[in-house]
Amino acid sequence: MDVPMVRVDSSACEPSTVERSGLNGAASGTTSSQTPQNYALRIKQHAERTANLDIHSGVNYRGLAGFLNRPFAEDHRDATVDVTNPAEPPLVCVKSLVEGGRQTARSYHAVSDCATFEQDPPSLVNKAAHLLWLQGYPAPEWINAIGAQYRVDPEFFRRHLIFLQSKDHHDFAEMPSSGQRMLTLRLTTICHTQFALRQTAIEAARNEATNAVRQHQQRLRTGDSVVRKYSVFDNTIFTIDQELAIYVERKKQHNGWIAIVCSDLGKDLTQGPGGLSSPWLGEKPASPPACEPVIMHVPKLALKHPHQHRFVNVTSNGSPLMYQNASLLADTIDLQSGGDDIYLDVREALHDVFTLIAAAENQFLTMVQGLVDREIQLQSSGKQTEWTLSNLRYFNPASTTTSSTPRTP
Repeated sequence: MDVPMVRVDSSACEPSTVERSGLNGAASGTTSSQTPQNYALRIKQHAERTANLDIHSGVNYRGLAGFLNRPFAEDHRDATVDVTNPAEPPLVCVKSLVEGGRQTARSYHAVSDCATFEQDPPSLVNKAAHLLWLQGYPAPEWINAIGAQYRVDPEFFRRHLIFLQSKDHHDFAEMPSSGQRMLTLRLTTICHTQFALRQTAIEAARNEATNAVRQHQQRLRTGDSVVRKYSVFDNTIFTIDQELAIYVERKKQHNGWIAIVCSDLGKDLTQGPGGLSSPWLGEKPASPPACEPVIMHVPKLALKHPHQHRFVNVTSNGSPLMYQNASLLADTIDLQSGGDDIYLDVREALHDVFTLIAAAENQFLTMVQGLVDREIQLQSSGKQTEWTLSNLRYFNPASTTTSSTPRTP
């Protein structure tokens, strides 16, 4: 099965401003003096470029431009009163490591907190490493604030919020050499329902999966977890696909950087748009599905005393109904673990992210292989059912291009 673990996105940056050196490529390293409103306005102006008047048409930016300019519309609801529950994951987390090895952490739970961020943003000074994590469906106010502060290429946000586009412009370049400072990682979570489905219900869910995801994305609210793909594999197993998009800005001197991570993992999946009516939550709200934890091997971890490895305490509110251990990434990453090399190589700071993505992909492929082996054994033993061929086709994404395809090669 040809399943990509990592998709590298291309960048629209001008070649003169970026060295061709991947995630560690240097840029100007200076922050921008433009305002969040100007950032949104520039994108809107680019989106208004038409093919008959400009060789660089901006039609593919119209969805993003409309989204980012919402806060400046006359009829926009005052976002300062839209405060996220402190018991829920913060909208933005910032971890910083400055010269001397001192690590700080800040969390922002409200849309209005971006004003506080603008007054004291992480600075690309000598020997400073910053990890800025946006969790769940982002607020346009936060994107404008961060984009303006670090002159983030709008292409990064456009690709992360690709579902805002009304149509596909077929403009994604997948050549690894075209990537500058952007990286998109696909995370697959294996889930188990509490009640078995009939095969007819499985087929119906597969056929409606694409529409279900589209409706979910159209109803997203700030902080909600984003689902990119929903796939039903058998009567109790299904998967959801989500993304982590990474953008790196650093100083020319290679001794300071900020990595911006847009993660689809936000609020618990049971708290998303539509509440418990989402198809991946099943028909019995009292017993929602369980997410299989991503298992990452750490040598001799089981022999270590609990205080010797990182962990996050469970809040007094109890565990969420449909918990993903991957949602702990923003809390558990330790910038101090990389030593002095972390100021030079951003990949040291993102080691846990890459490890988790690889582990999740390994679990997904192992699960699919097990299902394929089961169907083949049924066929060889003469117990083939009328659904065997349909299931095998579904397990192999190269065999079909219908909406029920579980993954895109």
